[in-house]
Amino acid sequence: MARKSDEKKLYDELTIKMLVRLCKICTDPFDLFYHMLKTARLQSFSVILLRSDMENFADFLKKNKRKTDVLYEVEGEDDLYVLLCQETQVDGGFYFMKRLAQIIEEAKMPSFRAAIIGVENTRYEIEELLFFIVDTYLKLDEDWEKEFVFRSVQ
Repeated sequence: MARKSDEKKLYDELTIKMLVRLCKICTDPFDLFYHMLKTARLQSFSVILLRSDMENFADFLKKNKRKTDVLYEVEGEDDLYVLLCQETQVDGGFYFMKRLAQIIEEAKMPSFRAAIIGVENTRYEIEELLFFIVDTYLKLDEDWEKEFVFRSVQ
């Protein structure tokens, strides 16, 4: 029997491939946002990982995001997007997702699922932030009742 301290979190092949794709997309923007945090040009940012079966989901997100939010499509992943929101703590990201969910529900469109992390400092390596967002996203698979999950990184 393995001791608790010997247990490691292992990821399946699809999750590793998603992490690699996210690393390619997010490393440079995270680097820039970290610089902005360190120089007090930014106090916080949120990272939102979203997936939906909605037709033209990217257009929907582009229409509803702020001009200061940065949207990336995760190539190789079906309908998976990363939204980086400047000056947004985790609760702000959560309220943005609730607003999107209300628009979707009123229009009777397919729903979406999202994981949100709020970042307020540069204590963690960029790669560790990617693990935080993917681990948070994987919680959606554990509980199909949830539309969003969130975590604050402090």
